[in-house]
Amino acid sequence: QTLFMLNQNSDRVLMNYKRMTDSSKIKAMKFLARLETPCGMARPDLQPFVAMKKVHLSLSHGMCQFSPVGFAHFGALLARRGNIPDGYRYSKMGKNLLSVIGSKEVAGEVICVSTHVFCF
Repeated sequence: QTLFMLNQNSDRVLMNYKRMTDSSKIKAMKFLARLETPCGMARPDLQPFVAMKKVHLSLSHGMCQFSPVGFAHFGALLARRGNIPDGYRYSKMGKNLLSVIGSKEVAGEVICVSTHVFCF
């Protein structure tokens, strides 16, 4: 479902997507962004849900400063499952969103995750 929603938009549309304004959604995105790495260590079976939820919230309610990390992790998820082209596309989008949104809070994680995907 998340991949279907993403494929309905071009990269250009996603890069210029509306901004998230609902503070409760932004807090949810921050929580999910902080949950990703510990979840990967403690409950790897839940990590795909967390990654897809961040992208889904971004598409449904707009992009925020935590959206880039959602796209990077979603791309990594796709690449791990064998979909290298889409994995590369969405990891790269996460990296490019950093400059569009101006998000420095998650920049290190986005660059780290994206670099792993780029090495596939």
